[in-house]
Amino acid sequence: MNRSLVIVESPDFFVADMTRVAEAEQDRVYVLTKDVRTTGPNVIRADIRKDPAAAMAAVRRTVGTPAGVLTAQEMFLTETAALADALKLADGSREIALRARDKATMKRIWRDAAVTTPRGWSFRSAQEVRDNCADLSYPLIVKPSHGYASCGVRRVQSERELLEHLQAVSMINATVIGRERPDAGIVVEEYLDGEEYSVDTVWFDGAAACDGLMSKGTPVGPYYPDRLYHINPGLPPSVAADIIRLSHDAVRALGIRSGATHTEIRLRGGVPYVLETTNRPGAGGLFYPLFQQAHGVDFARVLYHATVATSRGEFQAAGTPTTATVTAGTHYFWYNLPHRGSGVIREIRGLAELASREEVLRCVCYKQPGGVLYPDGLNADYFCSVLGRYQPGPTDPPISEFVRSYDEALEVVL
Repeated sequence: MNRSLVIVESPDFFVADMTRVAEAEQDRVYVLTKDVRTTGPNVIRADIRKDPAAAMAAVRRTVGTPAGVLTAQEMFLTETAALADALKLADGSREIALRARDKATMKRIWRDAAVTTPRGWSFRSAQEVRDNCADLSYPLIVKPSHGYASCGVRRVQSERELLEHLQAVSMINATVIGRERPDAGIVVEEYLDGEEYSVDTVWFDGAAACDGLMSKGTPVGPYYPDRLYHINPGLPPSVAADIIRLSHDAVRALGIRSGATHTEIRLRGGVPYVLETTNRPGAGGLFYPLFQQAHGVDFARVLYHATVATSRGEFQAAGTPTTATVTAGTHYFWYNLPHRGSGVIREIRGLAELASREEVLRCVCYKQPGGVLYPDGLNADYFCSVLGRYQPGPTDPPISEFVRSYDEALEVVL
């Protein structure tokens, strides 16, 4: 059809999935990035954060008016939405993206809309938290207001732990998050001791086209890195329906109507509470291959058409099947490997052996020699992810124990 899609600062695997769909439609994908390591005829070199006007001019010069723009990276959501607005592809997208990037704003909107969410308090600085910590009761969850991928999230049991963690959150706000939002603050919320889930949905014009529900592994220790997500064949349908329904309510309350969303939900006493949501795919799009394996629905294809279609008729004509049930007894999973140490990477050993394991569908290492490895506890970025399929027998361990076999699979030489 000769349409063009511009993808902003996204992982290679996500670009590859979108390119696969575009080529089948005789369309073309362009990558907008400042990264000089990304090369090719369809690369638009620009820094959308530092100079959005120059980025838009580069898109106009290279593509004209694309059919759509999107990103799989949460830290570029507002810039991507602003580009869509400037190109007249959407109206008000940036304002919606700003809501979805601010956890304090999300909570206010959800409370006003009667969407069930944990109690929470927002603060502009660590000092403001210190000034008010006498009024708080524990345990609590503490996190950056504009964080992502559990970056800097911790459960604190006392005022002492709260004050200690404030130093780490302040550092994250001043560095990793500060590049995007210099005014980032701190959110403190009540801790819910229950099972956690995520819902990935692709939307078009206010309607959910497909949903992917994942159970999350129980966090180990006070920090909350995203370690394990798995499609749980044993989850009761009524529980799944309640979780998905709440995720839809949360997304609609923020005004998100099209594209990808990823929503985190936790149960307390069987009642679901929404923790966060964002308008990008889970794990930067790495959950989508698992949903395709488990449900037979190509989520990447659905997202592509939700981005480029100009009418409901055009979107429906592309074919968007509803989500089917997962194969009985099979856990499709994503596991984020931990690592030891931090510093400049000299060598990573064991990748080939890990990728060749029978149950492994895909192994994605985000780091390479010469790159920097940050301390694992704060989850500032991902190290390596494994996608797999686990079919436990009667005497096999549960998936939460099985995936720990990956913890020693890689050796990083610093």
